[in-house]
Amino acid sequence: MSCIYCNSEVIEVWNLGEFPPSDTFCNSEKASLEILSEKLAVGVCTSCGLTQNTVLLSEKIRYEDNDYAYNSANSSYAKSHWANFTEDLKKKKLLNNKVKVLEVGANDGFLLNLIKSHFPNSDLTGLDASPFQVSKANENFPNIKMIHNIFGISDDLLSNHFFDIVIGNNVLNHSNQLNKFLSRVKDVLAKDGFFIFEVPALDVMFLKNKWDMIYHEHASYFSINSILNIFPNAGFEVVSIELSDYHGGSFRVLAKQAESSLSGRLITTNYEHESLSKIKATAEKQRETLLKKNQINQK
Repeated sequence: MSCIYCNSEVIEVWNLGEFPPSDTFCNSEKASLEILSEKLAVGVCTSCGLTQNTVLLSEKIRYEDNDYAYNSANSSYAKSHWANFTEDLKKKKLLNNKVKVLEVGANDGFLLNLIKSHFPNSDLTGLDASPFQVSKANENFPNIKMIHNIFGISDDLLSNHFFDIVIGNNVLNHSNQLNKFLSRVKDVLAKDGFFIFEVPALDVMFLKNKWDMIYHEHASYFSINSILNIFPNAGFEVVSIELSDYHGGSFRVLAKQAESSLSGRLITTNYEHESLSKIKATAEKQRETLLKKNQINQK
């Protein structure tokens, strides 16, 4: 497989088996037996260090064939997180009544509506790959402009260098073509604009021996190592990286347009590969223990 960012070789590290898309829910046992299952495996790019799935499900399968179930206001905890996110943007003085904001992966429109409640005259646009969530957003927040779009792939009809802020929370890691995604962010972002996004923290997954964030909807997994390599190369200057406990550990990254593409650097070349291998070994030991325990219980 070729890397979804730099097109270099990806070495597969861990094959977890065959799984259906994780956000697909069936309304009958018969339907569950007919659901598509695909190989779920992760590997690491030999050049940029990006950890990614080695088999990619199309956007149509993930977001259109079934109603995409996840929404950004699905719990009081999530609502509190996005309220804190909005306050953080206010503290950073990134928001005002004249600000032009694009949210990619706007989902049900909850975050954009929060921003609108603080700044009624702000110019807000949301894009999402799920027609179901776009329809929900239009229904719940008719004052927010929402568009069904696969960002960086399908035509979005957005003006270049227009937006002061581009937000991309838990969507960058869903993109099957990361290079085109980041290129389009640069296109639509004003020269002095900011790109702020959140992604699950791969480093936390490594530290805690967790692998529950590995599934088909997540095409890639970001470490600080890969962020500091990829984003300068893509023409962004990373201003800050903050850690939150959302999704069990997430990075909030603030970046801005760089005057020119910079040379990124990998802090360490084998970090992701070695860390994934350790999680794989831990998971396989736990699987063996559970299987043995199950055999004893059945006797």
